[in-house]
Amino acid sequence: MSNNSRAGFATKFGAVLATAGSAVGLGNVWRFPYMTGHDGGAAFILVYIICVLMLGIPGMISEFIIGRHAGSNAARAYRRLASGKWWMLVGVMGAITSMIILGFYAVIAGWCLQYLYASLMGGITGDAAYVAEYFKEFTTDPFMPAVWTVAFIVLTHLVVV
Repeated sequence: MSNNSRAGFATKFGAVLATAGSAVGLGNVWRFPYMTGHDGGAAFILVYIICVLMLGIPGMISEFIIGRHAGSNAARAYRRLASGKWWMLVGVMGAITSMIILGFYAVIAGWCLQYLYASLMGGITGDAAYVAEYFKEFTTDPFMPAVWTVAFIVLTHLVVV
C-alpha cells in the first residue's frame, strides 16, 4: 500500500456492520434495557425508534456522503468540502468528541469484560444485593477497573490490527 492510498472495507457488509457497531454503542446494550423497563417500556421504545429514524439514519447517511465525497478523515473532509476554517472545526470537534466517548466506553467495556470473566469463573452468584455490593467493591478498587479497561483497549487493538 502506498503512502497516498487509504485503507477501506473489503465488503459493503463490513462497512455496514462497523457503522452499526459504532452507532449502537454500549449505551444501547448496557443501559437501554434497564431504562426501558424502569421508565416507560413500550412507549419509550416507540419514541426511541422515531428518533433513530428521524435523526440517526439521516445523520449516518450524511456522514457517509461527506466521507465518500471528501475521501479523507473527519477533520480534513470538512476543509476539503467547504472553504473556511469554521467548517474544519466541525470535523475537529467530531474527532475530539470521539476521543472523549472512547474514554467512557473503554471503562464501561472493561467493567463488562470483568463481569463476563467473573460470571464464567462462578464469581457472581446470589441475589441483587450481593451483585450491588460486588459492583461497589469492584468500582472502588484503585487497581482492578484500570486493569480491565486496559484489557479492553488491548483486545480492541488486536481486533483492529
